[in-house]
Amino acid sequence: MKYGRPDSDFMKWRWKPDACDLPLFNPYQFLDIVRGKSLAFVGDSVGRNQMQSMICLLSRVEYPIDVSPTADEHFKHWKYVSYNFTMSYFWSPFLVRSAERDADGPTHTGLFNLYLDEFDESWTTQIHNFDYLIINAGHWFTRTAVYYERRRIVGCRYCQLPNVTDFPTTYGHRRAFRTAFRALENFKGVTVTITLVTNTRGIHASADPSPDPSRSFLRPPNLPRAPLLRLGQIPRLLPDVPRHVLACRR
Repeated sequence: MKYGRPDSDFMKWRWKPDACDLPLFNPYQFLDIVRGKSLAFVGDSVGRNQMQSMICLLSRVEYPIDVSPTADEHFKHWKYVSYNFTMSYFWSPFLVRSAERDADGPTHTGLFNLYLDEFDESWTTQIHNFDYLIINAGHWFTRTAVYYERRRIVGCRYCQLPNVTDFPTTYGHRRAFRTAFRALENFKGVTVTITLVTNTRGIHASADPSPDPSRSFLRPPNLPRAPLLRLGQIPRLLPDVPRHVLACRR
């Protein structure tokens, strides 16, 4: 190889989760199971990547057609015509209503207003007719943010604003998920799977060969580290959520 490893054995590696027998994905079986149904991913780029990976896995059987109502790449709808199966994606990195307060912010990654008790209607008004829903949120909560509840500032995440209490990442994370769960109280789908991603070191690499270091998405050295969230802590952090909704997996 001109670049990379001189061997190719790694190309045959297969990821295997601990203490779990995970069979190879069968796209034919999957499409038979979801025939006539619909699946939605809601969240940040992790959810988008999951959807794109699913499209790749299913491409052995069929390529979907784009039936998105708009050209906005943050809201996509794909149709597998032969199986009458629809797969959609809704961009909502915080799961709740949010707005960029400052494009730069104290860490040069933007400062956001998070309305922790308000629905993000870009997805909450769209998902009730879906059969399956997969929600994810995590690393965007490590960014600087101002927290609102009842339309009043209650604190922030490293916003460096005067007279505003600094809270840990888990404060916004916990309340955003509680609000998202409230939006699902009337959801009639078969299952809801929650994917939590925390303590992320980096987000997306820049294609710019000489990126401006002041715009780095890596955690600045003076920004407090988010505590590591373990799966066993989730029921304690979200005590009001029924256990059957917390369908977390390793």
